[in-house]
Amino acid sequence: MGDEAVIEQLTEKQTELIEFLYVDYNGLTRGKVIPLASLKAKLADGIGLTKATLNVSERDTILPVADMTPIGELRLVGDPASAHVLPYMP
Repeated sequence: MGDEAVIEQLTEKQTELIEFLYVDYNGLTRGKVIPLASLKAKLADGIGLTKATLNVSERDTILPVADMTPIGELRLVGDPASAHVLPYMP
Protein backbone atom coordinates (compact mmCIF):
# COMPACT_ATOMS: atom_id res chain seq x y z
CA MET A 1 0.00 0.00 0.00
CA GLY A 2 1.41 3.39 -0.96
CA ASP A 3 1.54 6.62 1.02
CA GLU A 4 -1.64 8.09 -0.49
CA ALA A 5 -3.62 4.87 0.03
CA VAL A 6 -2.59 4.71 3.68
CA ILE A 7 -3.53 8.35 4.26
CA GLU A 8 -6.89 7.81 2.53
CA GLN A 9 -7.63 4.68 4.60
CA LEU A 10 -6.73 6.43 7.86
CA THR A 11 -8.80 9.48 6.95
CA GLU A 12 -11.84 7.29 6.16
CA LYS A 13 -11.51 5.61 9.56
CA GLN A 14 -11.33 9.03 11.26
CA THR A 15 -7.87 8.32 12.65
CA GLU A 16 -6.42 11.29 14.51
CA LEU A 17 -3.03 10.07 15.72
CA ILE A 18 -0.36 7.88 14.12
CA GLU A 19 2.31 6.07 16.13
CA PHE A 20 5.62 5.14 14.50
CA LEU A 21 6.94 2.12 16.43
CA TYR A 22 10.41 0.62 16.62
CA VAL A 23 12.11 -1.98 18.80
CA ASP A 24 15.14 -0.77 20.76
CA TYR A 25 18.29 -2.68 21.70
CA ASN A 26 16.58 -3.99 24.86
CA GLY A 27 13.76 -5.53 22.82
CA LEU A 28 11.28 -2.92 24.06
CA THR A 29 8.78 -1.34 21.70
CA ARG A 30 9.04 2.43 21.65
CA GLY A 31 7.45 5.01 19.40
CA LYS A 32 6.61 8.57 18.49
CA VAL A 33 3.11 9.88 17.90
CA ILE A 34 2.16 12.43 15.23
CA PRO A 35 -1.15 13.89 14.03
CA LEU A 36 -2.59 12.48 10.81
CA ALA A 37 -2.12 15.88 9.12
CA SER A 38 1.68 15.42 9.42
CA LEU A 39 1.79 11.87 8.05
CA LYS A 40 2.53 12.67 4.39
CA ALA A 41 5.58 14.77 5.29
CA LYS A 42 6.81 12.27 7.88
CA LEU A 43 6.56 9.35 5.44
CA ALA A 44 8.72 11.32 3.02
CA ASP A 45 11.25 12.77 5.48
CA GLY A 46 11.02 10.53 8.54
CA ILE A 47 10.74 11.48 12.20
CA GLY A 48 13.72 12.78 14.12
CA LEU A 49 15.10 10.85 17.09
CA THR A 50 18.10 11.97 19.11
CA LYS A 51 21.10 9.64 19.05
CA ALA A 52 20.66 9.29 22.83
CA THR A 53 17.43 7.37 22.15
CA LEU A 54 19.56 4.31 21.45
CA ASN A 55 21.06 4.59 24.96
CA VAL A 56 17.79 4.37 26.88
CA SER A 57 17.79 1.42 29.25
CA GLU A 58 14.85 -0.84 30.06
CA ARG A 59 14.32 1.44 33.09
CA ASP A 60 14.07 4.54 30.86
CA THR A 61 17.37 6.03 31.99
CA ILE A 62 19.88 7.37 29.48
CA LEU A 63 23.14 5.45 29.72
CA PRO A 64 26.41 7.35 29.20
CA VAL A 65 27.86 6.14 25.90
CA ALA A 66 30.47 8.13 23.98
CA ASP A 67 29.19 9.78 20.79
CA MET A 68 25.57 8.91 21.63
CA THR A 69 24.44 12.23 23.07
CA PRO A 70 21.20 14.19 22.80
CA ILE A 71 22.96 16.23 20.11
CA GLY A 72 22.64 14.67 16.67
CA GLU A 73 19.75 12.97 14.99
CA LEU A 74 18.56 9.67 13.57
CA ARG A 75 15.57 9.37 11.23
CA LEU A 76 12.72 6.96 11.87
CA VAL A 77 11.17 6.29 8.45
CA GLY A 78 7.78 4.59 8.27
CA ASP A 79 6.86 1.72 5.98
CA PRO A 80 3.36 2.30 4.54
CA ALA A 81 2.99 -1.43 3.85
CA SER A 82 3.14 -2.13 7.58
CA ALA A 83 0.39 0.37 8.52
CA HIS A 84 -2.44 -1.05 10.63
CA VAL A 85 -5.49 0.50 12.24
CA LEU A 86 -5.91 -0.90 15.74
CA PRO A 87 -9.39 -2.18 16.63
CA TYR A 88 -9.05 -0.53 20.05
CA MET A 89 -7.60 2.56 21.67
CA PRO A 90 -4.33 1.69 23.45
